[in-house]
Amino acid sequence: AVRAEVTSDRVWSDWQAQAAGFGLELKGDALPDGNVLRVSGASVVSDGIVILSADEIAFVEDKGNVVVTFGTGLKSKINADPENTFELNLTSPDLALTVDEIGDGLAYSYVASDVQADYASLTTILGYAGDPALVTKSSGNFAATGLRGKVLPSDRASGWRNFDVAMKTFAYS
Repeated sequence: AVRAEVTSDRVWSDWQAQAAGFGLELKGDALPDGNVLRVSGASVVSDGIVILSADEIAFVEDKGNVVVTFGTGLKSKINADPENTFELNLTSPDLALTVDEIGDGLAYSYVASDVQADYASLTTILGYAGDPALVTKSSGNFAATGLRGKVLPSDRASGWRNFDVAMKTFAYS
């Protein structure tokens, strides 16, 4: 069988379709520049609220596949209301996804020498008469080194994807 070349436009469109399948919108300003599609101001939106963003995502076509990088990283900020918030900042100096075609779907291989994820959350549980009964704050950091793995296209009617992950170290503080 002849292997089709994966294009930057195809990967970006596939991501948008995947998001729409979950009731989300993936948007950003996509600007082609030779073999690179740069999406600036990329964001995942749920009910009009940005829940995940990246300053820039670059989709680089290379030898029939696409390599995806995330500029300064990914940020998530979810504010259900002022008393219930969650923030996540994911950074990695060299996180890259390589997208290939397997069968009728796209497969993703990823690699990063170092990944840092800092989070902070605030949760308020209201008690009788609407008074705060319990307020919890938490924050921390997850760190992984030598991260690598794959996400394969679904081989089942359910649409669930198969994936594997490996890392040299994992720490939480």
